[in-house]
Amino acid sequence: MQSDAFGRVMLRPDNGFLTGAVTIPGNKQPGDYPVNLRCGNGNTASTMLTVLNMSQPSKGPATGGGGTAGGRGSGSLVLVGGLTAAAVAAGFGAFRSRRRAGTGS
Repeated sequence: MQSDAFGRVMLRPDNGFLTGAVTIPGNKQPGDYPVNLRCGNGNTASTMLTVLNMSQPSKGPATGGGGTAGGRGSGSLVLVGGLTAAAVAAGFGAFRSRRRAGTGS
């Protein structure tokens, strides 16, 4: 496999696929680069690789509030709030069942 984006790379067969690893140099100009594959039997394939300017990281995907993500956040606060709500509901249920037993209904 060869491209102006990363040079020449040898691929290896792996479970019916050709695999390899490349590193795009940090100073590679953004743009589209053709990638060409030539097999030993003469078969060829090609595709385009798009190199982005990553000098300024892009924003992550919009996946929600992130309450279960690691690091600083409100995940533990949500857990404590949920446990508190469950305890209040259990206490209220016990109070109601005791009240019914005491009134004879």
